[in-house]
Amino acid sequence: MQITKISKIAIHQVLKYIKENDFQSFPTHYKQNDNVVSDCDIRLQDIILKTLSYEFPEGIVVYSEELEKPKIFSKPKFKIIIDPLDQTSSFIYGNLEFASTSILILDMENNPIGAVVGDINNNKIYCADKTGAWYGSKKIRPSEKTDLLESRIAVYAEKYSRKHLYEKTIFPLMERGGRVVNNGGSLFACRVADGRFHAALEPKPVGLHEFAGAYIAEIAGCIVTDIDGNKLDYNPEQKNTYIVASNFEMHRKILKCAKM
Repeated sequence: MQITKISKIAIHQVLKYIKENDFQSFPTHYKQNDNVVSDCDIRLQDIILKTLSYEFPEGIVVYSEELEKPKIFSKPKFKIIIDPLDQTSSFIYGNLEFASTSILILDMENNPIGAVVGDINNNKIYCADKTGAWYGSKKIRPSEKTDLLESRIAVYAEKYSRKHLYEKTIFPLMERGGRVVNNGGSLFACRVADGRFHAALEPKPVGLHEFAGAYIAEIAGCIVTDIDGNKLDYNPEQKNTYIVASNFEMHRKILKCAKM
């Protein structure tokens, strides 16, 4: 699909810029709600906007955390949700392991039709549309593992809206030897999509800029719902939760934990 290809071009430009520049020299400041933003976020956003506006032949409306309001190019036929730099806090201190940059593409009825996530640490790209999901040139599929204690799970637990999920489920899992990473973002959902992780949770409602990885995971074959087991709402004006699980059984177990 043309819009997905153009989004890949934009993410390639971002990865190239990061590789060629000393990102740790960029000034950092803090937004409201404790969101960390560096000048690098702004520069990466400009690269994405410039590429999309130049390459894309039809109108788009772009949403981003760094934009005060959506930016409209011509008469929009698609909605583009961008996250120029996820995991900024770690990124500016040189920890690139889970840093990413992403684009999620919707039609004007808020149906997802494509997504691209740049894996900054490995300088590779996850992408998906209705034809499938890839990491680089390799088509990806999730794991069939169903044992929670043998699984790798990512859950963002810092500001829980569902404290019981952590206290009654994730913490006991950690005590019993479950491998739980206290972190979130699109890259973790992509890691579920390619089998390196087995579930990723965002129990606190987040903006749609965090959902590119969830779409890629769903196309790869993962089970993706909100924290209550409902179909995801891809309205860019609202926030939502999500569970990304590698298979039905893993999703059933995670959902059961979430409802305890």
